[in-house]
Amino acid sequence: MLVTETNRHYNAPPLEEAIFELFVVPPGVWPSTGAEDIAKLLPAYSGKREDLEQVNLAIQLGPGRSVGQAVNPAARRTRLWTPEETRAVQLGPEMCTYNVRRPYGHYEDHRAAIRDLFAAYLAVAKPKQLAWVGQRYIN
Repeated sequence: MLVTETNRHYNAPPLEEAIFELFVVPPGVWPSTGAEDIAKLLPAYSGKREDLEQVNLAIQLGPGRSVGQAVNPAARRTRLWTPEETRAVQLGPEMCTYNVRRPYGHYEDHRAAIRDLFAAYLAVAKPKQLAWVGQRYIN
């Protein structure tokens, strides 16, 4: 059976954002200067820096019961933007992402940036095992 590859190209891709992500499990030892070390390897992301902390909140309600709640701190991440704020990398002990806002262009336009990010992240984070690699598109 002959298998052929179909390449689709759109003149104006209907994307708001594309996300290319790499997750590791269990998290490697994340150096306190991890984001700064990766930023030195990726000088294109010299724009705005955002330090993010995810918080998990759980509330349990039920008939005849008191309210149970829990707040647990979770992942800390750093997001580094390009000066134009159309591209960003997000870095943390368990993951890294490459975020692309408009103008997106085509996947091929981003392969080198994704490769460079993943290589820099793996060199700094030194994870023992990869969990998964994915890509998402937000229309």
